[in-house]
Amino acid sequence: MAKMIKCKVCGEMVAKDAHTCPHCGARLKRSGGCLSVVFKFLIAPAILFLIYWTYVNYTYRRAVKDTMDAYVQAVDEASNSYVQAVNEVSNAYTEAVSEYSNAYTEAATEVSNAYAEAATEVSNSYAKAAGELSNAYTEAAGDAVNAAAEAADEAVSAATEEINNAANAAAGAISEAADASVEAVSEAAGAPAETTSAEPEKSAAEAEQAGARVERNQSDGFQEIYEKYAQQIRDATPVLIEEYKQEAAENTNGIMGLATISTSKVTKLATIQTSGTAEMATYMYSHGGSYSDYDEWAKKLYAVYEEEAQKITDLYMNQ
Repeated sequence: MAKMIKCKVCGEMVAKDAHTCPHCGARLKRSGGCLSVVFKFLIAPAILFLIYWTYVNYTYRRAVKDTMDAYVQAVDEASNSYVQAVNEVSNAYTEAVSEYSNAYTEAATEVSNAYAEAATEVSNSYAKAAGELSNAYTEAAGDAVNAAAEAADEAVSAATEEINNAANAAAGAISEAADASVEAVSEAAGAPAETTSAEPEKSAAEAEQAGARVERNQSDGFQEIYEKYAQQIRDATPVLIEEYKQEAAENTNGIMGLATISTSKVTKLATIQTSGTAEMATYMYSHGGSYSDYDEWAKKLYAVYEEEAQKITDLYMNQ
């Protein structure tokens, strides 16, 4: 006999498996059984978790992308600032060389004018003394001739002393101008290029990911980049020196032309060094490297650039 249940509409007893009440025709609600329980407590929570996890994953990826874009922008700005600083040093160096050339030319002109003036005074004094001596010899003999000769000797000595004083004063002026100009050139050439660097803040999720990657040997990666660009700088230097010699031989603009040629060659080395530093920065971010390692190897690469650039500068200064 089938189990009976009470109709909730009319209150009459009906079979449990009936879909409608035979007395009032009302539709009977039936329990979903185990399938309903499984859906409520397993499948529905799983779907909600999947939706939540998808949202969290999207948010995390968006944060990582924004952080990476900000870091790349910071590296580009630092690279541009460095190149601008190198150009400013180069311009200051060229300006100092120009001032040195002008000061030297001015001092040399002053020496030449002073020497010509002193020579004219000597010639006039000697002619005057010779005339006095001739007149005295003609008018009288003995003491008169000796007195005139003594006067002529004194005039020649005085004029010679004036020439020496003028030459010494002009030489001192040249020395002071040269020392001041060389000091200005040294200060301009030795001025350190200020660079800016930015280490972007990392999100908490990215920090955890970087912590997992930090076990890799970042130092080897920085060293590989350093060795690659250091060798490029060393290989480029002899070629740039030969180019400088060839262009210097054809130079027609004097010391300013040589300064321009030298600056262009040094700038090529600076471009290689800047590319290496930028690659180190990219490596630091993509491999979770530390900023201290990046800074150490970047300074080593800059030292190689300074050493090789000095060879070109020395060649220019010797000329």
